[in-house]
Amino acid sequence: MNHQLQLEAHLRLYQNIAVSANEARDVEDALSRALHEVCATTGWPVGHAFVAADDDRTLVSTDIWYLADTDELAALRKGSASVVVPIDSDGPIARTARTGRPTWIEDVTGDPSFARAPLVEEAALRGAFAFPVLVGDQAVAVLEFFSPEPARPDELLLDVMAHVGTQLGRVFDRQRALDVERQALEAERRYLSIASHELRTPLATTSGYLEVLSRGWDEIGDAERRAMVTSAHRECRRLATILANFLTDARLHAGTLQPHLERTQLDAVIEAALYDLPGLAPELTLEGPQDVRVVADPFLLQQVLVNLLSNARRYGAAPYQIRVRADDQRVEVDVCDHGPGVEPAFVPHLFERYSRFSDAGEGIGLGLEIVANLMSLQGGDVSYRPNVPRGASFVLGLHRVV
Repeated sequence: MNHQLQLEAHLRLYQNIAVSANEARDVEDALSRALHEVCATTGWPVGHAFVAADDDRTLVSTDIWYLADTDELAALRKGSASVVVPIDSDGPIARTARTGRPTWIEDVTGDPSFARAPLVEEAALRGAFAFPVLVGDQAVAVLEFFSPEPARPDELLLDVMAHVGTQLGRVFDRQRALDVERQALEAERRYLSIASHELRTPLATTSGYLEVLSRGWDEIGDAERRAMVTSAHRECRRLATILANFLTDARLHAGTLQPHLERTQLDAVIEAALYDLPGLAPELTLEGPQDVRVVADPFLLQQVLVNLLSNARRYGAAPYQIRVRADDQRVEVDVCDHGPGVEPAFVPHLFERYSRFSDAGEGIGLGLEIVANLMSLQGGDVSYRPNVPRGASFVLGLHRVV
């Protein structure tokens, strides 16, 4: 084939792959079409794809092949099935991924770095080339091709393959974006499902108490009426906490929540938090100096304490404690319970979005993420440590002012 005809064939190859990449259902489909187009243009009988593993440090063999003769080449396919190539190793696949440039091997039998050379030779193949699929400067895949005869480098083909690799990289980029979007949609679906449950529970409970009271007020004794009203009040405050968390979460992720930092009296914030948690005060002890002032937004700090105390009541057990320690510059506030505590394996995930202490279906998994974000906005911090002798302890750190 003369140079002009060769150039036209390679340009058609690039155009065909560009079109098929845009039409591909997914990455696997795009790679399969690319293998077919390259082999159809070059006349080479074998094409195969490696893709980058999740660690981005290895390439793994896929079952994406173009094989002109599936029977004669079955051994090569089987022998390549479990191949894993570290990017920092020797060999043409690793070298192609590491450099981001195509690699040409005139005769695989003369390349000692090509570990699968015996398999390729057994399949009556000799020449080989490989090119990377790039997203930015990162190789997300390497496509390899084999010919039955030793082959001299085709510089025009290698140049076209570099552009093809970039074109296929856009498919990977698009797939990653779709995966992120899918994960976000799934997370939001889960969020709405749990949120609807969390909202229905206090509403249903409050509605039930009020219905009983409205129908049987005269038949119900004072003590029972008082208990129902107290329970309804508690559920209303719980509902207010849930709604506050929803609004705060939305403002945090929109970047519109701005704290109003001021000298804040700690005992006043603790008292306000306990008002939002009816019935908790008798089970709570306060230790250490609460008559200290800290740098904080009093409303945001109150929300932090409400979230931590709500979690203590939900997941822990009485007695509950707020312990305050202060020096000249820092105030630490421990919110403690005497329940089972947090499993060590879960501790690293405590402040992640949607993380929950249990799989029992309780909680929306926003409270501790909100706590961490609100403390950061106030120039403070939050950490977890096991309570002694048992239970959980969340430690808030704040700047002290006089």
